[in-house]
Amino acid sequence: MRRLAYLGLSHSIGFVIVAIPISLLLIYFTYLKPAIELVSYGIGIGLGTILLVSAILKLDIELEPKGTGLIQGMFSITPSKVITIIIAMDTGSILLGTGLILWFATISALSIIGVGMLNLRAPGNLDRTLDVIVASITIGYFGYYFSLDLK
Repeated sequence: MRRLAYLGLSHSIGFVIVAIPISLLLIYFTYLKPAIELVSYGIGIGLGTILLVSAILKLDIELEPKGTGLIQGMFSITPSKVITIIIAMDTGSILLGTGLILWFATISALSIIGVGMLNLRAPGNLDRTLDVIVASITIGYFGYYFSLDLK
C-alpha cells in the first residue's frame, strides 16, 4: 500500500510540475491555441489507438520512461493529461487553470492507488477489458473534437 501511495503521489506531482507551466504559457499565447489543440487531438487519437491495439493483441506497450513515479508523471503522455491541459488552457484564468490541474493531480493519485489495490485482487482479463473501454472512449472523444476543428 505504501509503494502504491508513493507512486500515485509522485506521479501526480510530476504531472503538476510540467502541466502548470505549459498551461500558463498557452493561456498567454492564445494565438497558438488552435494549432496546439489540433496536435493534442492527434496525440490523443494516437495514444488511444495504441492502447486499443495493445489490448486487443495482448501486447504490453510502454510509452513512458521507466523510473520513479515523478519522472513518469513528468514525461508520460496520456489522453487524460492532454484533455486536462486543454481544459486548463481554455479557462483563460491562471487561478482556475492551476486549480483544475491540481484537482486532476489529486484525483489521479487516488486513482493510481485505487487501481493498484484493485489489480491485486482482480482477475487478469479485467485489465484488458478496461483498456479496450478506455481506448474506445478516448478515440471517440478526440475524434469528435478533431472533426469539429476541421470544419
